Amino acid sequence: MGGENDALMQSQTRNEDALEFVNNKERVQLAELHKTMLAHHHEYKQEVKKEAEHRSGGYRAHLTKHKDVVTGVTTSNVRQEKMRKTARELEHEYRSILEMMVSKPQLGNEYQPPTEMLSEVEEVFDVIAQQLDVEKDASQKEIEDANAAIKVCNDNKDHEYTKDGGVNAKEAVSDSARDAHKACRGEENTLICAAKTSCDAFNAQKKCGHEQNWYAKLKDPSVPTKETLLLQKVITQGTDCRNRLITEHAKARVCDTKQGEFENKFCTYANFLQDTSDAYDLCYGNENHTRYNVVEPAVKELERDGKLILKMVKKVKCYITTLKNVQYTSELPMQKDIDACTNLEPVVTELDIDYITPEPKAILDMSNIEHWPSNPDNGWADDEYGTGHFQDDCKSTSASPVPAFQAALHPQKLKEVVACTAMDARKV
Repeated sequence: MGGENDALMQSQTRNEDALEFVNNKERVQLAELHKTMLAHHHEYKQEVKKEAEHRSGGYRAHLTKHKDVVTGVTTSNVRQEKMRKTARELEHEYRSILEMMVSKPQLGNEYQPPTEMLSEVEEVFDVIAQQLDVEKDASQKEIEDANAAIKVCNDNKDHEYTKDGGVNAKEAVSDSARDAHKACRGEENTLICAAKTSCDAFNAQKKCGHEQNWYAKLKDPSVPTKETLLLQKVITQGTDCRNRLITEHAKARVCDTKQGEFENKFCTYANFLQDTSDAYDLCYGNENHTRYNVVEPAVKELERDGKLILKMVKKVKCYITTLKNVQYTSELPMQKDIDACTNLEPVVTELDIDYITPEPKAILDMSNIEHWPSNPDNGWADDEYGTGHFQDDCKSTSASPVPAFQAALHPQKLKEVVACTAMDARKV
């Protein structure tokens, strides 16, 4: 495009003599206006290029450069304003030519520029229109790129969920540990009930106040005794009670380990999910800000200014077409021809930008880590362990108290939890 402009500027210079087509006393200085228009357009192109490079180099990653980007847009707009002013002057000059031809028909076509020169001028404006279209495509891409940056935030968030070792995987590990702990406590409850039944049977026997023969019979079955309950049976019941207590307490320790594993796995999952959510909020917030507070305002300004310039270009070309028709028909223009161009409201929808709505921000479900293992408890232990499955057993719900030496290993079981220190630190 730069090469085309240079060629056109050289062609414009070669036609300066032709442009000064009116006598020296009343000539219209179109040559200088055309050269000025090309110069402003060249400056504007350079400013737009510089602005685009500045944007691609930083504003998405470093929002602190926002001020510099805005400054660049302002400079570009100054160039556009100069182009608009020159285009208005060109419009005025071409309209003046037609008006002089209408008001002074006796001069014939003295004010008629050479057809070759008009064709050269039309090419100048064709180049400007083409460049505006190119800039429109660049602006459209800015919107699409900004939307794509938002999509990257969503894609990265999705990847954090689905990747190996991601949110979904860590949640599955936590859920599996939860299930293992719950199943273990169910097995513990079964053993607690079995131990209580056995120990209750032992406790219920009258084991004292017997005469000597009752004890001697353990070693000599021939010793007569009045009691139907044998010492051997009491010993067997006591042994069974003791063994069941040992098994029950061993299971309790296994379940305590599984409880700790579950709480650690939940802490890992909760912390990773919170990290993912925080990173996503930051990413989406930054890119959404860039999309709506940096890119879109700049693009809208470029779109508005580009349309204003294109409207002026189309109006000037209307006057040029009227002047060329004079050359083709050898008939002077009529006032209605001038009015048609003056009243023309050019359609510039070809420069419309589609402000495509970016992907919406996903709402992450954080409800399952609203609470987490903490010390003091923030509600998590009640959520996880507040049911009868964890808090009630045959010994704790029995109407008759269990002797301390036959109690469950943890009378206040499931109250001590592993604290998620990373999660606690976030909320300080």
